[in-house]
Amino acid sequence: MRGVLNSEELGAYYTNGAFIVIGSEQPCFEEVSPGRHSPVDANFYIFVHEYYHYLQNFTTIYGLQKFVFDQQVLAVFTKTLNENGECDPQLLEEKDHEALRCLLWELLRSDGQLDHDFNGVFEYGEISILGGEAEPRTFSFGGEIGERHNIAFRLVGKRDGLTEHRCYDFGETAIVEGMAYEIDRFVEGKFLNNPHVEDNSPIFPYIFLRMWMTTDVQNGDSLRVAIVKACILALLTNNPVAQMLNTLQRLGEVDPTGDVKADMDKGFERVWNELEPTLQSFKDVLIGQIESFVEMHKGRGAMEYAIKYIANLYETAIELRLKDPFFDVSAFDSNEFNSEKFMELVKKWVPCIVLQKINHGDSSAEGGVLLAFCDEKIETKSGNSIEVKDLLILVNLQRHYLMSHINWANASFNPSEQVESVCPIFCVCNLPFKDSHMEICSRTPWKSLSLQSAEPKCPYASAVSCAVGPTRI
Repeated sequence: MRGVLNSEELGAYYTNGAFIVIGSEQPCFEEVSPGRHSPVDANFYIFVHEYYHYLQNFTTIYGLQKFVFDQQVLAVFTKTLNENGECDPQLLEEKDHEALRCLLWELLRSDGQLDHDFNGVFEYGEISILGGEAEPRTFSFGGEIGERHNIAFRLVGKRDGLTEHRCYDFGETAIVEGMAYEIDRFVEGKFLNNPHVEDNSPIFPYIFLRMWMTTDVQNGDSLRVAIVKACILALLTNNPVAQMLNTLQRLGEVDPTGDVKADMDKGFERVWNELEPTLQSFKDVLIGQIESFVEMHKGRGAMEYAIKYIANLYETAIELRLKDPFFDVSAFDSNEFNSEKFMELVKKWVPCIVLQKINHGDSSAEGGVLLAFCDEKIETKSGNSIEVKDLLILVNLQRHYLMSHINWANASFNPSEQVESVCPIFCVCNLPFKDSHMEICSRTPWKSLSLQSAEPKCPYASAVSCAVGPTRI
């Protein structure tokens, strides 16, 4: 997600959904001719920010773990569904409830402090870090107390003219957002012809990582590259927070030569040499788990092919990381954004689906356009073909269906009758079904399955059908 000071979010990436949404407030793409869109230079940094979240999700151990957890939660969720795709949590056995609680616990406990009100505690620019320790921090979840995988930072700052002390839980969210934020600063600086472009986001979680690393690396532009590389190495492990601390310690052990960049590269090489052997073992275990999900989706329509595609995506990506852990840093490794090298990266690692929202001057008339960068097709067993973009849309819709029903407070699922959520592609859908079932699509899209024919054309109904059980494409 890309937040901005005193404004709505500019963009969002839906983790494990391979789906980017760009808000209408600052569009990243504009139509230059019918069906053809071109980047808007001034806002392109927003797209790049979300694109790197996509890379974090599908080219790292961190992202692979997130996807595995999601699929495990989905496996439990399918046990609650009736033939119409409605969720009834009472269908779960006690062992399923316990499995769900453990899975959701793992998903939450590494995130760190997410309270957005934390940004209002201190005045912007008047905050100092007193110290950080990798100590256990507790949190309440599902009526129980658990420990986070975080670093506890002691902070001091000004609030209403008075000095105030606070403790901030630094977790994975600060790593992924801090990394993407530093990259988008390179991009906006390039298009504004100002390498030292001002910050325009809240401290937490976007800028805090830089504040922490400033004490170890005393060079502005080199610091940005160092932040990105440190984050990548952290995300290539199963405990990014602990690895971030370890990487900074290793950087501090390099004897300075006066060449800051060379010293940092030497430190990063040492860290990578330590990580490389374990990355292979992580990859083998997690890829094996994804292959089991391919079996779980077998016979479930297009989702079988979607999961196969994603499994191949991860295997290709981790192999690429093993050959070159910083393959996605070349676009700004020289301390400025290189558009040509970024386009080379985009051609090799094609972006996911992008929904560019369009406001026509009336919030109730918001529309949009779906941008697909991949024209690849996959052949099915029947000899037909499916476009990859359609598979990715299906993945996002099924994840929306799942996430809409999760009750995080109680570590359980909510019955469908208690859930409301708009279809993620509502603003771009032009199917006749939407016109005749506007309330369903805008509030309870999973009900579309029970209102479709034997071969549903609504993509949300297809996503629900694939979760309910075996289905035809």
